[in-house]
Amino acid sequence: MKITRRQLRRLLRESSRAKTAGMIADKFLQAGDSNSLITHVFEAAVTLGHAKEGTLDIFSVSHYAGGGVIVEFYASDELDSALRRKMSQYESAMDGRDGRYPGMYYVAYSIG
Repeated sequence: MKITRRQLRRLLRESSRAKTAGMIADKFLQAGDSNSLITHVFEAAVTLGHAKEGTLDIFSVSHYAGGGVIVEFYASDELDSALRRKMSQYESAMDGRDGRYPGMYYVAYSIG
């Protein structure tokens, strides 16, 4: 089987994006319920093209309801997949509400 340079470049780019998405997902997990750490990880995800700027929302959960935070934002397909594998309380859906971010996933997870 012959592989062209273009195909090889595409494979390397895709594997590299999946690897960075996995690293970002690990950092979200390590950030726990710290708003400032979550924000820093999100900013890195935006810089690397895995999240849409201006879409991060962090909600504190009352200690009467168990505490912690709920984190929501729009993410790339690769980051959605990586977060799905790593987060136990995780939900996502393809952006279909108003189509503002085509190809992105609305993701939400709770931690803490």
